[in-house]
Amino acid sequence: MSNKEKEDSFSNFVFRMMEEEDLPEVEKIESETFKEPWPYEALEYELKENPFCHSFSLEKDGKIVGYAFLHIHDCYSHLVNIAIEKKFRGKGVGEHFLRQIIKKAEMSGALNMVLEVREGNVAAVNLYLKLGFKIDKKQKKYYHDGEDALIMSLKLGSK
Repeated sequence: MSNKEKEDSFSNFVFRMMEEEDLPEVEKIESETFKEPWPYEALEYELKENPFCHSFSLEKDGKIVGYAFLHIHDCYSHLVNIAIEKKFRGKGVGEHFLRQIIKKAEMSGALNMVLEVREGNVAAVNLYLKLGFKIDKKQKKYYHDGEDALIMSLKLGSK
């Protein structure tokens, strides 16, 4: 499949800035995705109060199917949270969404992007590697349940 065909297959997905009305659907995806989901108040804080946070929604047919919170400060960006609704995983939707987020970070002047991911989240790790992220280190017992995290980074603007 060519890049144009890939883009056409995602033409019915809308990448946009998150709005307050998205939060209930974001919270639902968050709760269904993560072992340690953020509470509603944390999601709301990121959207409404954190001056460094860029909050994105991915919409299909008027429904939120993915979201991300990206902190940008000067030339540094940190992908603090990203999730795609379960039924859309493994279909290239996450890759499409993440590519849009990377473009936004570059447009904002960020020179790199970092993230933490559970070592056991093989699908996410493989996606990040596919998009050029490098594993910088393993953080032992990073998560409350004792699972290790991989700290990954991507140099922006080099493609």
